[in-house]
Amino acid sequence: MKVNKTIIIGFLFIVFAGIIFVTDIFNQIIRPITYLFLMGSSKGKDIIFFGLLGLFLILSQMFNRKSDDEKYLKISIILGGVLLISGILLEVIFRLQLGIGLNTVFCSMGKSMTSTSILHTHLLKSIFGGVLVNLLGPVIGNGINTGVGLYHYVPTFGFLVILLLPVLFITIVLSSQKRPWPTNFLLAFFSSCLLIGILDGGMFAELWKIQAS
Repeated sequence: MKVNKTIIIGFLFIVFAGIIFVTDIFNQIIRPITYLFLMGSSKGKDIIFFGLLGLFLILSQMFNRKSDDEKYLKISIILGGVLLISGILLEVIFRLQLGIGLNTVFCSMGKSMTSTSILHTHLLKSIFGGVLVNLLGPVIGNGINTGVGLYHYVPTFGFLVILLLPVLFITIVLSSQKRPWPTNFLLAFFSSCLLIGILDGGMFAELWKIQAS
C-alpha cells in the first residue's frame, strides 16, 4: 500500500477526530454541519464519523488490484438493510420482554439519561458503548453518551446482531478498493453515516435523514 493523496487525506481526518476528542474548540463550527447528516450530532458521533471517514479512505488503498468491488458493494447494501431491520426487531423484542408499549420511549436513568424507541433506537449503541467503556473507561469524556444505561436491558438477540457490524465493515472496505477518488470519498462518507445510523437511530432515523436531504 503506497502512500498517496487519499491516504494522506484519510490520515488528516483521523487526526481531526483526535482533536475533537481532546478539545471542544471546533464544536461551534462542525456541529451545525454534521447535525444535518448524522440525525442530531454530538461529540461522540463527530469523533466516530471523522475517524471512520479517514479509516475508510486509507483502507480503500489497501490492495494493489481491484477486488470484486461490485459484488461486495451489493453485499454491503444487503447487510446494512439487515442490520437496520434487525434494530427494529430488537426494539420490539425488548418491549415485549419488559411489557411496555411499542410507541413508548423508554428511558434509563444512570450516570446519564439514555433513551430508546422504535423511531430512534439506542440498543445497539449501548452494546458498542459497553465495549468502549470497558476498553477506555475514564478516558471517555463527559460529553460522550455511550448509552451504557441500556446495556443490561438488551435482549440476547442484540449481541448476535452486533456481530454483523464487523462483517459489514469488511465488505465496505472490499467494495471500495481502487475506485476513483470522488467515488471513494462518497463511499467512505455514506458508509460512515450508515454505521453510525445503525448504532444510533436505526432505520427510521436513516429514512428521516434521506427525506430531510
